[in-house]
Amino acid sequence: MRTLPHVVLTVVFIGVLLLSALPAAAQATTPTPAPSPEDADRVVQLRDELDRAEAAVDQAFSLLNLFEGIGLFVTLILGAVGLAGPVYTWLAGRRVQRATDEIEKTRATTKQEIEDTRSEVSVQLAESRKLQELIKELETRLTEATMEFKRDSTGMKTDVQDALDKLEQGVSQNRAEFSRLRAELSASAEAQTARTTRALMGQSLQSLADRQYRETDFKGAIETYNRALDQDASNPITHYQLAYVYVHSDVLDKAEEHLHRALQIDPNLAQATAALGYVYRRQAEKLPMGHQRLELFNKAEAQLLKALGIAPRLIDQDGESWWGSLGGLYRRQKQYEQAIHAYKEAAEVTPRSSYPFSNLALLYAKTSDREAMLKAFEQVEQLAGVEARAESNNYWAYSDLFTAQLALNKVEEADKSLNYIFYLMPTGTTYPLRLLLETLQDLMQTLGGPQAAPHVQAYITRIEAFLDDHTNSTITAELRLISEASQLNVDRDGRGDV
Repeated sequence: MRTLPHVVLTVVFIGVLLLSALPAAAQATTPTPAPSPEDADRVVQLRDELDRAEAAVDQAFSLLNLFEGIGLFVTLILGAVGLAGPVYTWLAGRRVQRATDEIEKTRATTKQEIEDTRSEVSVQLAESRKLQELIKELETRLTEATMEFKRDSTGMKTDVQDALDKLEQGVSQNRAEFSRLRAELSASAEAQTARTTRALMGQSLQSLADRQYRETDFKGAIETYNRALDQDASNPITHYQLAYVYVHSDVLDKAEEHLHRALQIDPNLAQATAALGYVYRRQAEKLPMGHQRLELFNKAEAQLLKALGIAPRLIDQDGESWWGSLGGLYRRQKQYEQAIHAYKEAAEVTPRSSYPFSNLALLYAKTSDREAMLKAFEQVEQLAGVEARAESNNYWAYSDLFTAQLALNKVEEADKSLNYIFYLMPTGTTYPLRLLLETLQDLMQTLGGPQAAPHVQAYITRIEAFLDDHTNSTITAELRLISEASQLNVDRDGRGDV
């Protein structure tokens, strides 16, 4: 859209064109003289020019008419312009105001962005400064660490060299130590092998000694057990078993010595504890009535109760319950009720053994229960007979059988049993026969004395004579003579036919 200055310039330009065309029109109306030949050409030229002028005038009038219309239009335009001026001014003011507002807004926005950018740049500059300071600090530390590393590396080289020197020295020493240890281990292995060999030899000898004891060869068993201890003196079982044979050989001091040794090696060995109580009981029996005898009985009771407290079903080398030894102690102290209780406990542990029932029978008699005594001896006869048939060399079974037969007045059967007893008498000791004599004397008193039980007295006299007339060295030969004289019937398995 054109503005007012452009319209004015257009009108002025048209006016100039009109003014330049007016002189040409005036010259065309001026009269001329008659022409000469030269002027004819001139006239032709002039006519041509006049035609051209007329044409120009026509154009001018056309243009004038055009300009008049344009003038009128211009006049109308100028009037309109005069009216539109204030409107244009108002519109222009509005545009200017909007532009101003936009410029102010843009200026404020730009200013804020500049401020924000300036703040961000300030922060970045501060962080950049901090980063530079950190870099400088790190560079300083790196420099210090490098210097320190150089110093440490120098010292480290020295330390490493010293360590290598010490290591080499230690290796040399360790080689010597290793050689020494290898020699010691070799010697220890050889010693262990030797100990193992001796222990195995000791166990083999111990098994042989056990068999000798079962065969009632007490002397041979003692020798073999001692040989086993020569091979392995640290075996508490061997000490206990040797002590047990010494007890039955009536060598009580040796028995006590080996039992103490067994308990030093193994304080919790209940078998050795019980056997030591039995030794104390046997030692007390050899003493006259008095303080020392009672003290030994008390020690015996304490040891036996201790062992049975550890193992209530504990049995000895003969397969008998140690409750029986405690019952024998109470019986010798005339504590019959306690003795009966102890033998009943033994019978619970070994119900197929005649030993506890034989002692119970005698105790029933002492408590005036004769019927219970006879019933118990009948049970003893059955049990001992089975034991004797199952193991023909069982001296203790034949002793119980012999005692029961005498109590039941079966003299003929008792006579055969006594011959077996003489034949199976253990070598090297008279203790089993003396123990049998003690039992028979107790039985005779229970039955009413020598006059009431003369058959018991007769066998007591016979056993006493046997002990007086024969030494341990001739017992075996004498027993063979008794065996032949009595025509003992022994089967091929060595079992006696009772």
